[in-house]
Amino acid sequence: MTDRAVREFAVYVQGRLALVVSDEPGTLRSTAGPAAGGVGPPPPPGPPPGPGEPMTTERPPGGHPFLDAQAYDAVSEDRLRRLLLESASFDEYLERLIGAGFDIASCRPLEGYDHELPGGVRLAGGEVPAGVCWPVPGQFTTLARQPAEDELVFDVATATAYDPAWAERMLEALRAASSFEDLLERLR
Repeated sequence: MTDRAVREFAVYVQGRLALVVSDEPGTLRSTAGPAAGGVGPPPPPGPPPGPGEPMTTERPPGGHPFLDAQAYDAVSEDRLRRLLLESASFDEYLERLIGAGFDIASCRPLEGYDHELPGGVRLAGGEVPAGVCWPVPGQFTTLARQPAEDELVFDVATATAYDPAWAERMLEALRAASSFEDLLERLR
């Protein structure tokens, strides 16, 4: 498996796309307009520096130190923001999202984003979810290691291992399953 240089995930709430997030410094973009009386979006950046002028390393307004994100579900945005404010890293943010009931799937930008992934089944691994599967063709990923966009793609399901201890079990089940129901049976 070839790991991606930058991990990119789609975050779902009750089967609806809520957020697309990647683990690189960037900006936070929203689908909701500014609050009434708000100041609006930041102005566009100025011209690039001329010859001999110093380059700036400052992030643009709205920049974030460890992730780049686009929100798609205005209803979830406040909760997504609060969870982000409580997080010190990209991986901690993913853990908090799962703990708050969001589910995470691998993004395959060349394939486009699924704005809905209904029928997701969370896999129980004790007190915390071990992973999630959806009955639509897609990619298998873990939270820590995401394969290249064209690797580990399956016809029977889209799946994410939340618990690293479940990753090999889920991958073996995906490789052997003939249907989504067969996959779930193999994971019981």
